[in-house]
Amino acid sequence: MTRAALGSAIAAAGLGLPLLLSGCRDSRPADFSLMQEMPQIVAVDMDPPGLSKGDHTFFEAKLSRDGKAAGQVLGELTTIGLPGQSGRSNTEQINRTELSFRLPEGLILAAGLTKVAPQDWKIKAQQPSERVILGGTGRYAGVRGVLSTVRQEDNSFEHQFQFHD
Repeated sequence: MTRAALGSAIAAAGLGLPLLLSGCRDSRPADFSLMQEMPQIVAVDMDPPGLSKGDHTFFEAKLSRDGKAAGQVLGELTTIGLPGQSGRSNTEQINRTELSFRLPEGLILAAGLTKVAPQDWKIKAQQPSERVILGGTGRYAGVRGVLSTVRQEDNSFEHQFQFHD
């Protein structure tokens, strides 16, 4: 084998290895749901006092799956749209939401916009709020999809994870 042929063979093998390994990745996780207990909430009122853009709400809560402990969720909500502005009603504010789900098999990150009642962290009961699944670690490395959250009447939440290729 000539030096040029050997170099071409090595280059071809090197290019083929990543393609081969990418086919070895586990398939995407199956869709699932988690229940979240009522969260522990901390609100940070930014200047000016009272409801204003930039106010933060931080929370964390335990998660369960099929009645068994399944990790925790940590979240941050930032007020970005005030009631009565840009065509919104006086009973609706918009929060940018970032959620981190710490699960036994890895972390899932989700983000999006949430409509809530002014000066209240609650989304409307029984009305889904959707966010994009940005990715994760461990079993959830590279995942994408949609997270749909529904507040229950008792202030618990159901999170439905739908993964896409």
